[in-house]
Amino acid sequence: MDTIRNWTERNKRNGASVVWHFREVSTFIRKFAIGFFVFSVFLPGLLFSAETAFAEESRIPKEPPTILSHTPETDATQVPVNGVISVVWDRPMHPDTNFTVTGPEGFVTGAFLYDPDTYTVTFLPDEDLTPDTRYGVLVTGQVDMDGQIQQTTYQWNFNTVTPTSVSIVSFGSPEKTPLQNWLWSSWPWLMLAISVLSLAGFLVIWGRRRLTSNL
Repeated sequence: MDTIRNWTERNKRNGASVVWHFREVSTFIRKFAIGFFVFSVFLPGLLFSAETAFAEESRIPKEPPTILSHTPETDATQVPVNGVISVVWDRPMHPDTNFTVTGPEGFVTGAFLYDPDTYTVTFLPDEDLTPDTRYGVLVTGQVDMDGQIQQTTYQWNFNTVTPTSVSIVSFGSPEKTPLQNWLWSSWPWLMLAISVLSLAGFLVIWGRRRLTSNL
């Protein structure tokens, strides 16, 4: 009888333990289902709100790129014919950013260099510029790295250096006077006349001495 009673009590305890574990599992499943339902209902709304906010932000127009400074300065004079022509932007620009340089003979050909650290575009002409000449620079329609396009055309002018005039000093003979020109042109005849007169004088003196010695 004791054995049967012990077995019965042990089964009751085990059954109670099973029932307790079943209740715990049921509670977990119920909470998980509620959380999953709430998550599935509100997640699309959150994603839609985030996507809408991003789309609204992307539709906000950004400021177009602008030029901060340039070299040479506007209406600069005495610019070296091999000087630097450059433009500094306010943001990262597309590597193909450029501008045009024109002179009396038309467009100046050359190559462009872009510095991504300083946002500077530099123009290197194929040949030196012409001295004492006015050049114009035009920057228009350039695009930054975000695709924003320059809206305002920018242009300026400068003048290259004027060559220094050199005075040529003549070290030749000074200009002759009319008397000097006559003496210079008549010199051979004067020499001949002097020679003839000298010979005549010599003959006269010699003749006188001969006559004196004969007497």
